[in-house]
Amino acid sequence: MSNTAKLWIVIIVVIVLIVIGWLVWGGSFAAPAAQSPSPTPVDTSVASTSQTMTDPAKAAGLSTATTDNTDAALQSDMSSVDTQMTGLNSDTQNVDQSVNNPPVSPTTGL
Repeated sequence: MSNTAKLWIVIIVVIVLIVIGWLVWGGSFAAPAAQSPSPTPVDTSVASTSQTMTDPAKAAGLSTATTDNTDAALQSDMSSVDTQMTGLNSDTQNVDQSVNNPPVSPTTGL
């Protein structure tokens, strides 16, 4: 192949690369300009009062602080929390003990 043919091939490749670069970065393949979103209309109507909102605590049969705030109720709640914390502490100790137990040797069996 002659030097002139090689030169023409190089020139054609360079031109093709320039055209591709122009199309990708500044031409028709460029991403469209960002448009600002149109504002969403705000619903100003008042919700129907026939729908009742249910309190999840009441739906589950639990008392809430707004309806059960006597000293006796608070004392009962504190006792329940203490009992649950004691159970959690016991569970934590059992987990710690099981993690720290030495493994059973296969030669000794159960």
